[in-house]
Amino acid sequence: MRFFFILSVLIIVILCNLSSLADADTCYGSTGGDGNTYLEVTVTAGGNPVEDIYLYLQPKTYTGGDAYETPCSNSSGKGYFKLETNPSKNCFSSYTDYKGVTRSYCSPRSAHCYQYCYGSSLLDSWYSSKTLATENYFIEARPPYGSSIADRYGTCRISDINLDFNSSQSVSCEVTEKSELLRVKVLDDNDKPITSSLNIYLGSTSSYLTKEVVASTTDFYVIPDERLTISAGCKDSQNCKYRCVSNKVTSVSAAEGTKTITLKAKESNATITGQITGSDGSVLQEAYVSMYTEWSGETSDNESCYAYGYAQTDSNGSYSLSMPAGTYNVSANPKWVDGGSPYAGKNLSATLASSETATKNFVLVKKDKSITATVKDDKGNLLQNAYVSAYSYDKEDTFSAWSQSNAQGVAQIAVLDGKHNVFASYWSAETNDSSRTMGHCPTEGAQAVTAPADISFTFPVLDHTMNIMFVDESNNLINDISGGVSIRPAETKGWCSDWASIENGNTRKLVGANATWHVQGWVYGGTSYVPKELSVECTAGASGSSSTCKIPMVAMNKTLKGNFVDGDGNILDLSDQGYLYVSVNRGPIWQTATVTDTGYSAAVSTGLWSVNPWSGWNNEYVSRAVTTLISIKESDTVVQQDLMYLATGKIEVTLEPAQKWAWMEATVFRADEFGKKDEERRYYYNNGCSTNSEGKCTITVASKRREKGGLKYYVNLHRPMDAILEDGRVSNGEFEVLTYAGETVTANVTTRTLDADINVNILVAADAVTNVSKGVARINPIKNSSATTEEDLKNDAFVSCFSDLGGATEATSSDGVAMIKATSGDIWHCFAVNELGQKIYISEEGEITVNAGTNEMNLKLNYVTDISENYSATWDASVANTIKLANGYTEIYPALSLAESGMVTCSVQETARLPYLAAKRPAAITGFDSVCNDENGNEIKTMRSNFTLCMPLNTNQLEKLDLTADDIQFTYYDPSSGTYVTVNDAAIDSTTGIACAQLDHKTEFALIGNGNLTGVDGDSEDAAGEAERTGETGSGALGGSGCGCRVGATSQTPQTAYFFVFAIAVLILMRRQWKRVTVRPRNKDDHH
Repeated sequence: MRFFFILSVLIIVILCNLSSLADADTCYGSTGGDGNTYLEVTVTAGGNPVEDIYLYLQPKTYTGGDAYETPCSNSSGKGYFKLETNPSKNCFSSYTDYKGVTRSYCSPRSAHCYQYCYGSSLLDSWYSSKTLATENYFIEARPPYGSSIADRYGTCRISDINLDFNSSQSVSCEVTEKSELLRVKVLDDNDKPITSSLNIYLGSTSSYLTKEVVASTTDFYVIPDERLTISAGCKDSQNCKYRCVSNKVTSVSAAEGTKTITLKAKESNATITGQITGSDGSVLQEAYVSMYTEWSGETSDNESCYAYGYAQTDSNGSYSLSMPAGTYNVSANPKWVDGGSPYAGKNLSATLASSETATKNFVLVKKDKSITATVKDDKGNLLQNAYVSAYSYDKEDTFSAWSQSNAQGVAQIAVLDGKHNVFASYWSAETNDSSRTMGHCPTEGAQAVTAPADISFTFPVLDHTMNIMFVDESNNLINDISGGVSIRPAETKGWCSDWASIENGNTRKLVGANATWHVQGWVYGGTSYVPKELSVECTAGASGSSSTCKIPMVAMNKTLKGNFVDGDGNILDLSDQGYLYVSVNRGPIWQTATVTDTGYSAAVSTGLWSVNPWSGWNNEYVSRAVTTLISIKESDTVVQQDLMYLATGKIEVTLEPAQKWAWMEATVFRADEFGKKDEERRYYYNNGCSTNSEGKCTITVASKRREKGGLKYYVNLHRPMDAILEDGRVSNGEFEVLTYAGETVTANVTTRTLDADINVNILVAADAVTNVSKGVARINPIKNSSATTEEDLKNDAFVSCFSDLGGATEATSSDGVAMIKATSGDIWHCFAVNELGQKIYISEEGEITVNAGTNEMNLKLNYVTDISENYSATWDASVANTIKLANGYTEIYPALSLAESGMVTCSVQETARLPYLAAKRPAAITGFDSVCNDENGNEIKTMRSNFTLCMPLNTNQLEKLDLTADDIQFTYYDPSSGTYVTVNDAAIDSTTGIACAQLDHKTEFALIGNGNLTGVDGDSEDAAGEAERTGETGSGALGGSGCGCRVGATSQTPQTAYFFVFAIAVLILMRRQWKRVTVRPRNKDDHH
């Protein structure tokens, strides 16, 4: 939420400043086509024509943005869309790529060009994604950014227009008049109005406005009850007197008419100065120093704000920067040069007091070591101009650097000492199509080295012709579809793919001989076929020969559609809903449905399909979270499946004592009831909010009307782990609150103190010490050492603990002991995890009743399974690509989803080092850390368009947890809130054994179940039997239990152990017959 707020403010600033370059009250539309009119749009307000309104025509299924054809309404309120008289000339542009090859691409000049480009042989598919127009379009009418017109009118939208370019049609669009007045004051530190040097930015669903502050108040006209985001910033970012201005989210009702809000601005009255030098004594000129505070979110206290500033060093390496008083993250980075700077950047934290001048000098460490890479092909020929990149991972001052190989095939990179992941890529002189004779990915993949180091990379020669074709269910060529294929070797230490376009259903591709290849096909929009499977395996023969690879396709000749309905089955009109999205998928094959105001429709094939709705929050209705599975039969033509949308209410939460950045999460079931599968679960919609400095925030939830009894929610507190360990406070349990649709209710949440310790002793099962491969290339690898495997496992083990009331802490073991902070009087549960090479070791659950003082617990690591090697893929951002691990983990990237141009590198690390939380416990043993970087080594955290990510279900682990696929969540871990955040429109399919979602960001992903429904983890022998064999015990300061088997005795006779074995067996049989109900301790201060 914080990221998207920052992004929206930046967009407002950019757009509004751009608009000031011209007359802000004039609409400068593009001409589009030069022929006859095929669409006439009339814009009115209150029945009167409105002039100078931009008209955007966009295909509904195109994710790359609208056409540049944006005519303006004239004095009669009319705008016109026209045909191209010469589309073969007008609709194409060309450019010269970095290899000197001239390429053509579809110019987004007009909607007619989109339609014309689709399937055109003139289009160079190497560059274009070809995800182009269909017959389904929408129109949006919007005033020019920053204009006085935007201060009078909102926007209007026509959701469905079926265009026929062979005839003419007319449509009308009524924009909303802004009738209410919002007045904005900005006060300085002395509560005096600021009347200059600032711009105020207002964002809403209808417009983005900027106004210069010239008086004590700045006025905006707004639409009644529209959600408004108001912020402010300096007109001159370099000479900025007020770098920190608070923000507001508000609305103005028709009853209020006029509303006044106040923003607070902090003066830049503190200064930081210093000098930047290198560790060799060099003065670093033109180095950058940047400072920023953490984003405060949407606030109501008028004190929190976001401040950012930067400065460059002069010829003496000196810098000076004025900022408001506060605590900042400060970064110093050398001037960028090709191949990377010879110095590494540095980060630190600084607190500035009002009127203070602080001195912070930076000494940037010089990269005095080198990595030398020799690059050749698999015939032994040395290769020139290969790119070799190195990324450090075991230093506080991390960095990246790169170099190109010379005529002798040698690349030398300046680095710091320590560990690095090294990657190589090679692009031969041939174009990136079926004729290329050299692979661009080395057979060694990524390599982990310690500098200084000498390594080599080998690139395969492509000398076998593979004929690739799309075939129907009768194995016949489908010659009327176009698309592309991504192809990668099945056996490689790294991951990298090549690709080729497919025209008329087939293509030829040069591949490496005598090898097995994974081939993935895709088709362009508007086709009636999709691949039956994500990829197929094809085997290449000898050098100089050819082979055939067939990709089975299935016909998309069925229709899946439905209405949007409320909880009573009544059809809803969601035209005022804002963002609406529905996707359907069959495993990793995704389709975007056509969405209207009242329903959706999608073309599908036979098979099991998931329907995944999504809508924006802060609306009257939200889609229910449960993914709907629909079986499409051969006999079906049209299948009806309505989607339920529920009315929303709000929970206003107050945290006591007040703490900032706490995450409040609301669910419709208690933590110990997560596995329930009754109808009430259909109303589950996971949502939350982050508290401001007053400890307040508001959660939007799906609910029921008061006359229908409302809906009970349970509010849980999650906090960042560093905040918990810093102030020693955790959740005091979950709190009940009864919500009502259309109403706001309140809930007070309290915390408790971590007043006890648990010393967790790490033990290792005797049969767990196996051969371990160390030194594998990993983002955070286990360090190579001369220690024994048992010693390595006891040290650096990750221990995660949580209580029944919701608190959670974690630590890493040192000398075989992890020190965990806990709360006395509670039952705490702990797990230990470690990884060596590709092997995972996990303990059973340890349970202990914590007493005041120091408590003792033993956790024994057992070998569980192997995890996948790190995969790294490098490809051109303008083409689609797929990453797939051997365990089924898959990432599918559409063309241009990561970057607009250039090379991108993505890596995936499977890891078992996942936090265990109450009601949120890893349900598949491992999660996946997904990272992408652009060609400059900068991390790509937000996508340009959604990508698909699929994770495998671990059915054995689910059985141990007494869970099914219906009980787990597709999540990502958010360290800023200290919890797993649910991706609500994910498709979790037990029949295929995968869980898929479409995402717009990169982070660590995991499947999460209920931490309180526990089985035996990572161990093949019975828990009680193991305890008897090992004699493990656990004790609190005054007794208590902490053994891995969850039996409270501190000593056991064989007879006692046999009794427990028998008792456990009886309980397992009973659990198969009766629904398990677990009653957990409740907080006496729970609110209703």
